[in-house]
Amino acid sequence: MDSSRHDQLRDWLCAYIAEELQLSAGSIDPAEPMSAYGLDSIRAITMLADVEDHVGFPIDPNALWEFPTVDSFVHMLVEQSAQRLQELEPFCQKTLGGESASVQPASAPARAIASTSSSRR
Repeated sequence: MDSSRHDQLRDWLCAYIAEELQLSAGSIDPAEPMSAYGLDSIRAITMLADVEDHVGFPIDPNALWEFPTVDSFVHMLVEQSAQRLQELEPFCQKTLGGESASVQPASAPARAIASTSSSRR
């Protein structure tokens, strides 16, 4: 697993939760259940949508309950991200003629454009 990606996501998610719940920055312990800080189901749905925008792929709505701590949730996100990139690798190699390329998750605007384009077909 990419530890720098894990650390970046963990730090972003801790800051996000602290801001959303109006807690002091750095007060979120990644090993504590997010519900311990008052994350309710309404905020969890909003957070899930924001995390999807941040990572660039859809997340199972049950993930926050299956992975209740920041650490476990972030670990799942990094694993899913790596799996998605592996699934894209054969396509990228075929498209790029065997050249190695770095594949990054799509930004929210790029996904919106792709979604609009595919819905017109």
